Formats: sequence, C-alpha cells, structure tokens
Amino acid sequence: MPVLALLGLAASALWAHPAAAQVPKVTAGQVTDRETLQGFVTYAASVAASITDINQGSQLIQAVRTEGSDYNFGNMYLIFMTLDGQVFIHGEDPNLDGTNVFGVVDEDGNPVVQQMLAAGAAGGGFVEWCWDDPNDPNDPRCKDSYALQHFSPVAGVDLVVVGGYYQDLSGAGQPLPPVPLPEISAADVVDRETLRQFVDGTVVWLRDLVGQVGFERANEWKALLREEGGHFKSGPIYLFIFTPQGFVIFHGADAWREGRQVLDNTDFQGRMFVRDVIAVAQGGGGFVEYFWDDPTVQGDEDTGTPKVSYAVSLRSDLPVFQGVEFIVGAGFYRDQSTFL
Repeated sequence: MPVLALLGLAASALWAHPAAAQVPKVTAGQVTDRETLQGFVTYAASVAASITDINQGSQLIQAVRTEGSDYNFGNMYLIFMTLDGQVFIHGEDPNLDGTNVFGVVDEDGNPVVQQMLAAGAAGGGFVEWCWDDPNDPNDPRCKDSYALQHFSPVAGVDLVVVGGYYQDLSGAGQPLPPVPLPEISAADVVDRETLRQFVDGTVVWLRDLVGQVGFERANEWKALLREEGGHFKSGPIYLFIFTPQGFVIFHGADAWREGRQVLDNTDFQGRMFVRDVIAVAQGGGGFVEYFWDDPTVQGDEDTGTPKVSYAVSLRSDLPVFQGVEFIVGAGFYRDQSTFL
C-alpha cells in the first residue's frame, strides 16, 4: 500500500545491514574529533541494524530527536536521506522530514549535500561545510560531517546517514509536481460523512501519488500534509497515522509527536480512545467519539470538547512493509448539543 511507503517509511527506513552491529558504542555527546564523529555515525547505523519492527523503529526515532540521548547532544545530531537528497529523518527538526535538500549549498557555495551523498556512496567519508550557527557564537564557521550509505532491508531502499553539527536548511526544497488533490479537503469537513470522505479520499490520493512520482518524491508531500490552511489541514482537522500498537508514524498537527506511543492515552472522561480507534479501524473502518482539548476553544482545558475521529486499517501489499498494518484517520470537534 503506497500510503505506508509515504508516511510510514521513515519509521522503518533507518536499518543498516546487520554486519554493523558489533561496532563500538560512540554517542553524540562523545564526539570531539573526526574519529569519534565517524564512530558515532557507524554506531547509530549498527543500532538501527538490530531493529526489524516498526514499533521499535518509532522508539529509535524518538531517541534520535531527544536532546541528551545517545543520538542527539547539543548541535550534534543525525540526518537520514534518500539517494536523491530527500530528508527521511531529521534529528533536530521533524518538520524538515520530506524536504528535498539535494541542491543545498553552504555559505561558501559548496554543494555539500551532493558531496555527502557521494561520500556515502563511496563507502563513507567526511565532508566539510561552512555555516555559522547563530545559536553558538563560539563555534567554528566550518565543520566536519561524516556520511555513510547503507541498505535498509525493511524499507528496501538505500539511505545515507549523516552525522554533524548545525546546518541551515531553511532554503531547501524543490517544486512539487502538479498532482491533482482529493475532492474533499480538511476545510470541507463539517460532519461524519465529510470526515469519512476526507480520510478515504486522501488514502486513494496517496496511492495514486506514489504511483505517479515514486516513493522518494512522494515523501516530499509530508510538508504539504501539515500545511496550515492547505488541503490536508484546517485548524484542528488533520491526518494521523499510527501502528496497531499505538506508535505515532505521522501527525499532521505536531511532527514532534511522531515516534511516541499513545496506545493508553485517555480522554477527559478516562476513555482509552486510541484503543477504540484502532478497534473500529480494524473492524472495517468507523467512528469513535471522545472528549479532547480543542486548541481553538478557550476554557475546555479541564473538560475537553466532543470530538469524532474516523479511521481505517491499511495493510501493505508492496515489497516494502509487506503485511505491515497501519491505522489512518482524522477527526473534527462537535458542538456539545449535537454530541451523541
């Protein structure tokens, strides 16, 4: 199912080959020179190589983005990219996931991303880039990165993992291809029927998108799925994807929630609504009603506002993620007087 490749690939795409599993442990906080930088990247790949379950992959993504973890310390973090320069996992800013950075140059005009991809393809290597970190007045302007290419057996694609310091990717991105959008947008959702049409239509569109532009290019649409006022997000109406075990794979409102487990989350009345959403999705698709804090409403922080979510279950029939199940859905808030 292409939707899995588009939004779930990131959670399972970090795994290098198992031969790397015996390298020494070097953490982000231990990086002091080129040797330890290379060791850090190689160690991170070895940890990823030991993971074959997408739920464990979600936990690793959470660790990669957690300051003070083995994979993120100060301005030392990891970036995983496809061979054509699209960010799969950004350790510092999940909102950059899906961004095409192939054409990024540093302050000296060097095509550093292309150099990283080439170094990774050559068996691993260092690339110097020159950017001034505005948050660190004492950092050297030019710094080292280390890039290593590996094959992900779970995702079925080659990736390049880069470890290094601050990088300015604010100007990254390439124009997206003109792919027709679904008929029903997030702004059109006003009741159960339009909510169902929004979710079902988006799933069909995602399938078509991947078929037209391929897995890697389709990944760039993740930013569009989060764009406020865009086709897929309107205020509190957005898409979500998680596994049947409750690990968040994609969150249209808050990318930082991705990788967290929410299986036992309760609403304001103590209902484990995530479990209910999973149950109705696995039962053929359906609605769940619960109380949740509406960010557009003042004064419901203690009681919540009635919310209805619709979700479906999808199982991959592609070579990548063969047989893996995902829960895809969205929700909208209802007026108390019409809540049943």
